[in-house]
Amino acid sequence: MDYEHNMLSFAELDSTNNFALKNIAGLSDRQVIIAARQTAGRGRLGRRWISESSGNAYFTILLKPQRNPGTPFYISNITQYASIVLCRILDGYGIVPHIKWPNDVQVNGHKLAGILSEASWSGREFTGMALGIGVNLNMTQNDLAAIEQPATALNLLTGKNIDRNSFIARFTDEFFIGYDSFIDAGFASIKDEYIGRSPYIGCRIAVSSARHIEYGIAQSINDDGSLLLAAGDDGEKIIMAGDLIWL
Repeated sequence: MDYEHNMLSFAELDSTNNFALKNIAGLSDRQVIIAARQTAGRGRLGRRWISESSGNAYFTILLKPQRNPGTPFYISNITQYASIVLCRILDGYGIVPHIKWPNDVQVNGHKLAGILSEASWSGREFTGMALGIGVNLNMTQNDLAAIEQPATALNLLTGKNIDRNSFIARFTDEFFIGYDSFIDAGFASIKDEYIGRSPYIGCRIAVSSARHIEYGIAQSINDDGSLLLAAGDDGEKIIMAGDLIWL
């Protein structure tokens, strides 16, 4: 499958997600927006995503799924699906990635990729979603030192430079092979693979949110993609969102 014809490439954008959302009416479903650099890249929970290096992958897939009224579709877990797709692509480079709930892709506890989805609405009508993906493909140790958390890059893991366009093409091909099936079936269809790539299951963790921190044992991942936490005397808790910390 070849989606190259549906790609827009820019030398620089403030954010590929911003571009997709600002221009959503004039862009087609499954449009891929690529920037060599981002001046205002961002990740989950409002964090800044350092995007000045032109050798990395910064791109957004604009999704505008059409469904008949009353027909459910499972777009809310699309970042978790994307994290699975990223892991499959990285397997092909001979490394062993894992997923830190909900969608960070790491290698040996160091972040390699981040994913951010942002929905667009017109009143109560869902008009689309920008799925933004950033992958550290080609970085130096000095580049990584500027990042606020332990991070790594694919070139350092493989010992060779990574072709950005080839990486993005491989990702989009794999993503769209299973995309329609995923939004029909939802997270349950990837649950077993997701859990298999989640090494913190059974371990003591903390999950921080804007309001508080929950501590406990990560029991499992539910069919809706939420985290099941055994919180001691407080019993089991279902965590829908937050930042997981492996203790």
